[in-house]
Amino acid sequence: PIPCVPWQSQTSGQQKKVGKYFPMNYTPCSEEYSTDYLNDKAVRAAIHVDEDKMKETPTWTMCDNTINAGWNQTDLNAPMMPIYKWLINNADIDIVIYSGDDDSVCATMGSQMFIWDLAPLEDEWQPWKFGDNNQMGGYIAKFTGFTFLTVHGAGHMVPSTRPEQAFTVFENYLRGAYSSKRFKKKM
Repeated sequence: PIPCVPWQSQTSGQQKKVGKYFPMNYTPCSEEYSTDYLNDKAVRAAIHVDEDKMKETPTWTMCDNTINAGWNQTDLNAPMMPIYKWLINNADIDIVIYSGDDDSVCATMGSQMFIWDLAPLEDEWQPWKFGDNNQMGGYIAKFTGFTFLTVHGAGHMVPSTRPEQAFTVFENYLRGAYSSKRFKKKM
């Protein structure tokens, strides 16, 4: 296998060239850290892993195809738009849909194609900021019943490549910063 080399150990010129595009100590093969962490006995105990069932699947692995093989194949490409519409119109929840803008698998444009037909737009695109330097994290648009935002420079695994931005999105969601006008009226 190709060795996983932390970004920081590469030449400092490369880090300076791209600035803080990647987090310091970014390692492209971060799933190895996740695997080690999620297989640690103390962590498994803390998240209530049933050790008897661990005999059947003794270790956690990234992207386990056993799950994919067991997935109902008729649902694989089922459209989600009716579910989102039902949630927007009937559920008393605040919805945030986010998308990395640097994703060739789950492209932002594909998300936008179904999002713009779900509900009326309340607030046009505007940049959202994060961090001490008030950097642009992406763009946000609010709709009736939900909010859509992009995370600049992230793929579909936003927390892996943009942890600070992902944390900001999560914090803002919990604070209600992304609530649509309809949801704010209920609060």
